[in-house]
Amino acid sequence: VVKADHAEAMRRAIREGRWEDADRAVRAFLDENPDDPEAARLADELDAAKANGVEGYRARIEAAREANDPDRVLELRDELAPLLDFDARRVLDQDLARWCMGLIQKRLRSGTIRPEVVSLAGKVGERLDTTAEGASLRAA
Repeated sequence: VVKADHAEAMRRAIREGRWEDADRAVRAFLDENPDDPEAARLADELDAAKANGVEGYRARIEAAREANDPDRVLELRDELAPLLDFDARRVLDQDLARWCMGLIQKRLRSGTIRPEVVSLAGKVGERLDTTAEGASLRAA
């Protein structure tokens, strides 16, 4: 019963998208029960759910980009980041930093520096500081 309850708690974390909790619990369960087929099933369920989650986040990021909503783009990026490995996160960050920088430059060309442009530059500099664009904005 305890094992079944534990497995259900892990599945609930997976369904709710609590990726860090689910990952930690499934990995611990695998370490404690390496030969248990349930542990392997849970790991497969987690991997599949994360892959589906990544695709969903990417679609929402694209929709936010098309709507020129950089705040939503950055919010979704923050939610997506834990699901990506280092290289995929780096590629995503570089792409988003270039897009945000283009948006900032376009808004600056309008003639006046509005508070939302300054705020966006600060957010990009803070969240995407591993990119050249983010580091440049952070330094500015």
